[in-house]
Amino acid sequence: MRMILAGAAVLSSFLPYQTVWAASGASKGQSGKSVEAPVVLVYAGAPVCKGCEEPVLDLIRQPRTPELKALAPEARVVRQWSEVPQALKALPARSIFVIPGTDDDLSAWAKGGSQAMTPASIQAIQDWLRAGGRYAGICGGAIVAQARYQDDKFAFNALNIAAMEADNFPNEDAVERIEKLYWLPTKLEFGAYFQAGSVMTLLLGEERVEILGKYLASAGKVPHPEGIAVAQFSYGQGKVFVSGVHLEATRDFWNKPPADFVPHTELLEMAFADLMSDRQIGTGRFR
Repeated sequence: MRMILAGAAVLSSFLPYQTVWAASGASKGQSGKSVEAPVVLVYAGAPVCKGCEEPVLDLIRQPRTPELKALAPEARVVRQWSEVPQALKALPARSIFVIPGTDDDLSAWAKGGSQAMTPASIQAIQDWLRAGGRYAGICGGAIVAQARYQDDKFAFNALNIAAMEADNFPNEDAVERIEKLYWLPTKLEFGAYFQAGSVMTLLLGEERVEILGKYLASAGKVPHPEGIAVAQFSYGQGKVFVSGVHLEATRDFWNKPPADFVPHTELLEMAFADLMSDRQIGTGRFR
């Protein structure tokens, strides 16, 4: 995915790296009445790459972490962009709308028709988030969380739900590889699946932000400095999670898995559980 971006006003001082990775799995509200389980609604229409929704759905349907098991979320799929606004209205509280990895060509969102990212659909997502909804964007889903997408062929207004710009590394290509990450909440260094993902630049804004993962500087095939790989933002009463890497990736993502690749799918499960918790972005502490 190649992008051409205008200059950005960079956030000069981040909020403290504070988060808590323990979601409330309570099934009853303050009144003692049972609360409907949250839903993870996964968009699987164009330009999401074929089958890219399946690893995310697998995590929801067969969670391994206690945090996600306790919440017992339901998994749903929507395949027409024009159906997203109505689908969001039907979701219980604390639900997440997920856009997983996409093809390099995002033109489906720029063209007319049922898959077009129209002003009305963007507004519906923003309103839903502002009222307390949750969003998770992975790779291409992270890129469209910014205000505008533009490459050398076309441009379109994107979701504008995260105070950041997402761009490729210089001299980027679409070859799959491992990118080394440093995961701040647990001080973990590991290699994550990466293919034409993004590095994020924070913008000045009223939203609260937490940096969860950073790319480590690379001198390999695509040399680059360190940069933001995974972050969370507040949006009204809602929350937004964006990741330039595929934390859901297992060894079957690869045609020939690298010998040193160890998946860390539990990090995405814990991120989803944290999104569905009542914790506000910018509060709590590292576990």
